[in-house]
Amino acid sequence: MRMTRTRKGAGVLHGRHLVSWLPSQPGPTHSVFDVIAALAMEGAAAGPIAMLGFAAGGTVAPLRALGFDGAVRAVDLDTRPVGAFREVAGSWAGDVTVDERDALEWIRSRRGRYGAVIEDLSMAIPGDVTKPPVSYGPLPEAVAARVAEGGVAVFNLLPVAGLSMTALATRVCAPFADARVISLRDYDNWFVLVSHGRLTSSVRLRGRLNARLYSIGSRMARTLSVRRHRK
Repeated sequence: MRMTRTRKGAGVLHGRHLVSWLPSQPGPTHSVFDVIAALAMEGAAAGPIAMLGFAAGGTVAPLRALGFDGAVRAVDLDTRPVGAFREVAGSWAGDVTVDERDALEWIRSRRGRYGAVIEDLSMAIPGDVTKPPVSYGPLPEAVAARVAEGGVAVFNLLPVAGLSMTALATRVCAPFADARVISLRDYDNWFVLVSHGRLTSSVRLRGRLNARLYSIGSRMARTLSVRRHRK
């Protein structure tokens, strides 16, 4: 892991891969973090937001720009970048806490429920990043137990050797009633939005996501497609 700082913000890199970028003020990152924030807003009215995987807190800037002013509760095994987050965003980040702990243990230990749970864990492999096995093993069930009524979970999926992206999506969707898969032009990531209730249609969700991205000036607008995932 390597950290970088400029006048425009702070970032965390695994090899050549940018795993977190935090702008110097609330607003877009022009990256996947904007899409994650826009998806999390689908459930933000139902309660606070939990983040599994924090790094430099890149999702906080678009979340605040989108109008979410509630609490953010985060966990990461490596909290070294949190100091840079406090330096860059301390004046505007609001109520954000980050615990240094295993994500599965942390989410299982929580007593409350969340309007949105963001799963953004990754691990470095030679020349690339992938998902740790816990992300598509026991973690989805633990996340499902912490999603509030009317809330959502957002999983950021990366390619995993030996598993198709469809199979990976099916694993994280299993504990939930409904799911949408969001993919982006020029990105390998898939994003899975899940809920215990019925989600809005793919067409309407795509429109809402684009409207949110446009509202903060994100260049990620109109780069995404949305489809229902059938388990």
